[in-house]
Formats: sequence, C-alpha cells, structure tokens
Amino acid sequence: MVHEYNKLSQSFEEVKAEKESHATKVELVSSSKMQTALSKLSTENDELRIRSQDMLNENQRLADIISSWTKSSTSLQKLQGAMKPSGDKSGLGYGIDESSMTETSTHPNLDRTKLHTMSFVKSCTGVRPDEIKQRLNTQLTTIYRSIKSG
Repeated sequence: MVHEYNKLSQSFEEVKAEKESHATKVELVSSSKMQTALSKLSTENDELRIRSQDMLNENQRLADIISSWTKSSTSLQKLQGAMKPSGDKSGLGYGIDESSMTETSTHPNLDRTKLHTMSFVKSCTGVRPDEIKQRLNTQLTTIYRSIKSG
C-alpha cells in the first residue's frame, strides 16, 4: 500500500506539473495573442490621433477662411453704407443753386459766365503724360488770364 501510495503520489505530482506546464503554455499563447491585440490597438490609437490632429488643423483652416469672409463682408457693408446712391450727383457740380452758393473768391463780383465757359480736357488714350501736362498748363493760363482781365 505504501508503494501504491508513493506511485500515486508521484503520478499526481507529474500530472500536476504537466497541468502547470500546460497552463503556462496557454498563458503564453494567450499573452502573445493579447500582446498582438494590444499592438494592433496601439497602432489604431496612433492612427486615430493623427487623424484627429489633421481634422483639428482642417477645422482651424476653415475657421480662418470663414473669419476672413466675415471681415470682408463687414468691410464691404461699411463701404456700401458710405457710398452715395447711383442717382445722387451732389458734390459733382450738378444742379448748382445760385442762391445757395457763397463767394469764396477775393473778387466777389466775378462774372459767373466766365466760370461756366471753362472747358475740361477729355481723357484719351495714346497721349503722353507730358503732352497732357502741357495742354493743362496752357488751358489754366488762358483761364487765369481771362479771369484776371475781367
């Protein structure tokens, strides 16, 4: 009986050692699978971080574009608000009311018809700037002399 007990005890120890060895192998395989899964998840996490950063950069770029559009729109609205309506010709010499004009000249009795007969140089293409300057000087001299003699 003692001999059978020793034999069974040894057999039990062998089975126990084999079971532990098998469990260790299963743990290693399981650990290896977990390491592979962890590696895949880590790679996917890095890819998602990069994608998230790209989306944040794109979002910032689009926000900057929208901001510039908003500033442009505001500037355009201010500019349009400061403009005169297309039919408003005030300030251009149209419809001058003689009674509302104030005399600013040192010659208060200046004949107004002389001012109304002034001619202006029309813009034309192909004329050199020095020719335009010479023509303007000639016309201004003529106007000045006619005003001075009158």
